[in-house]
Amino acid sequence: MHRIALTIWSVIISLTPLPVNSETLVDGVVAVITFHQDDARKKPVREVLLFSDLERYRLFFEADHPGATDDAALWQARLNEVIGQTLLKPEAARFILKTPTEKEVGEQLRRIRLRFKNEAAYDQALLQSGLSVADLRIEIRQFLWVQKLIQERILEFIFISPKEVVGYYVDHLKNYVGKPFEEIEKEIETRLVKEKGKVKKAAYIKRLKGKVEVNILLNNVLFGPGMNGA
Repeated sequence: MHRIALTIWSVIISLTPLPVNSETLVDGVVAVITFHQDDARKKPVREVLLFSDLERYRLFFEADHPGATDDAALWQARLNEVIGQTLLKPEAARFILKTPTEKEVGEQLRRIRLRFKNEAAYDQALLQSGLSVADLRIEIRQFLWVQKLIQERILEFIFISPKEVVGYYVDHLKNYVGKPFEEIEKEIETRLVKEKGKVKKAAYIKRLKGKVEVNILLNNVLFGPGMNGA
């Protein structure tokens, strides 16, 4: 993410999207988040989100790792997720004092490499995203820091009752044909925690959005196609 002191309009002019081809990463400002300071005498801080930020998120961090697409709904969901990650970073720095370790960063880097069909595809993604391995490790550390925040301040406070687990099992019996309840009880509980976690995370981010200004500057139709190689 890019914290700069330029005005919004000067940023837009300087980062007008370029003609696209399969080897070119089209860049442009997609959103600007303005953080207002508690001290009114201090200038607001602006976080500029670029198209390349969304592409890096897709390539290296997005859970389902979809291929390049022009689907409007998917782009909107991706933009919302990157905005959410940006809002959660200061929260992580504030509340999670133990930062991710080098071992944790290394393990996540190995998982990222497995997202790609081969080493050449991984190297191509780094090249087209403009990242070195060292740069990627920095982004991994920030990503994991936010994940720690979500785990420690959201997921750990979610309680799933036995009644909820049984209810889900009964409502979805067709998905568990031939599987005794005892075998899939933990799986259902994990699923319910994940579903409740999404709701609570969205509520957390909504509260944070109430404290900042979020301006969406480029519609998805102005986005070029994603990078090849993943």
